[in-house]
Amino acid sequence: MALTCSGNQAAADPRKSGIDRASAYFNAALAFNFLADQQADTLACETSSCTRFALDHIERSFIHQEALPLPAASMAVAGADRRFDIRRRLVRAAALRGSSEMLAPACGAPEACLLSANEALGPYNWEGLAASEDGVVSALACRALSLRSQVNFLRGPAQEPLEVTDLRHIVQRCPDFSAAALERLAQIAFGRAEQLRASMLNAGGTPPGKAEAISLGTSAMASYTDALQSDDLKLPAYRNMGLVHLKLAELDRTSASFHFEAAIDAFNTAQALSQAGGGTDHAADLERLGASYLSLADAREKITPLEEETLISSAIRALEKAILQAPAYKSWITLGGAYARAGREKDAEAAYRAALALAGTDNGEQASLSLARLLEKMGKLGEALAALEPLYTSGKAGPGLEYTVARLRFIRADHAGALEALTRAIPWLQSPLDAEAHYMAGISESILRRPGWQSRMLAHGDAAAQANSFAVKYIRLDCLAHILNGSKDVRTAASLQRCPSGTTPERFLLRGMYFLKQAQLMDVSAYNAASQDYWRSVLRLAEESFRAGQQAAKAQPGASTKVWFDDLQREVNVEDMLASGLTVISRCRREVTIPPESGTWTGLDSFFGHYGVLKCSAS
Repeated sequence: MALTCSGNQAAADPRKSGIDRASAYFNAALAFNFLADQQADTLACETSSCTRFALDHIERSFIHQEALPLPAASMAVAGADRRFDIRRRLVRAAALRGSSEMLAPACGAPEACLLSANEALGPYNWEGLAASEDGVVSALACRALSLRSQVNFLRGPAQEPLEVTDLRHIVQRCPDFSAAALERLAQIAFGRAEQLRASMLNAGGTPPGKAEAISLGTSAMASYTDALQSDDLKLPAYRNMGLVHLKLAELDRTSASFHFEAAIDAFNTAQALSQAGGGTDHAADLERLGASYLSLADAREKITPLEEETLISSAIRALEKAILQAPAYKSWITLGGAYARAGREKDAEAAYRAALALAGTDNGEQASLSLARLLEKMGKLGEALAALEPLYTSGKAGPGLEYTVARLRFIRADHAGALEALTRAIPWLQSPLDAEAHYMAGISESILRRPGWQSRMLAHGDAAAQANSFAVKYIRLDCLAHILNGSKDVRTAASLQRCPSGTTPERFLLRGMYFLKQAQLMDVSAYNAASQDYWRSVLRLAEESFRAGQQAAKAQPGASTKVWFDDLQREVNVEDMLASGLTVISRCRREVTIPPESGTWTGLDSFFGHYGVLKCSAS
């Protein structure tokens, strides 16, 4: 048709009228556009030249159009003229759009061709014509809207609002084009949702603030919902909707239950859609579904035992299916956690060991830690430590595993081993683990008492108390470390705040011990009355503190007077030590004499002697 219409007996015949030649060139351009769309070489043209021929012939059609319009003999003739003009504009715009995608566009640049295509379509109100009762005109207008939306798509993201407007008109007015328009609208919505999700996460740059991230996530959800109009996009849309809800649950803890429930719905639909294909993708959908059930069980504030059991059982079913599809490191770990929550400890242990056999990108660290926590909970501390040792000794362990090794060694009273592991882990730990790590290190230094231990214990005590100034045991360690170190800061009471005053018997005991140490560090001269008076005043502060502690013990019947001291590895009766503190003061004042071989002296030495506060002065 392309060759026939452009040949010597049609468009190229000079004997024919301008109108006839214009029509023939139009038909030839229409045929060349069709051949260009087929993207295959033919006798009429090669693929790369079909669009150029179409553009050339449609231009000739305009040139051979007679200058004077035909007499408007009837409305039918006028309507036919308009329809021919519309068709010819459509062919020209289509040829220009095709030329824009060529390596060497006829217009010089792709954008120039696309602008010319829009100009070709410009004079008509296509939205209005699409609603015309004239079926032919309406169909042509729908074709024009479709073509203009394609042109604006090729012009780039900046023209997307114009493209969307045309696509929506097509959906409303053009049944024959609506399916393709809906598909394209879904693609646009999905692309916009992906951009919003990326901005919400922004893993590679500065993350947005919490409120902005929630807003981005909410907008992404709306766009993903619009993308569900496309059957091809339903699966990725549901998957990413689930992921966005998980992130929103993390950002907005007050609405976490709602978002976990929504994530479950999304992942459940995703796994149903991916079921036919099976494999790793389907397994991943099931793994996310199972993990979301567990997260919902954690997030619900008021949950009955039956509800919790139902959620955990649902998680186990999903995770077991995931592993049947494609056994994966992460799935085994998540399943192990679900088994543990269901009280199926043997199954949980087997799941964690299966994960270890696969070894993930973290060298099996998460599986090792999960197994160790389970074994520790079961009372198998030795086995828990053994589960961590291979990765620890390899030198590839992260600070979290090194910390856990140290903690288990500390619990088992292997303080040298704990200190070795803590030395490796502490520089990389963050709150709250750093405070506990410094605490264990300080206690271990106190027990081992290797050369230079006092200064190292002091550094760990200060660090623990600074990281968490509300924990009683950290304050105790820091206070005792300063007492044991016995530096100038104690002699001058510059570090007194390390043994802060309080209302508990233990606080008064520690503060009184600090004053005893201060008195011990003072130089008291028999020839210097001022030094003697100052020394006595410090002893009075110690006495007042011990007596205040005794009063606190009586006034607070519920207050704990039996405290576990990790560095002593035994329980201390605070009331007894308060009374013993007063005995130490009486001895320093020479009010009582305590023979070294007596049981009283042994009791004093086991506590006050351990902390170096039995001596009364430096001289």
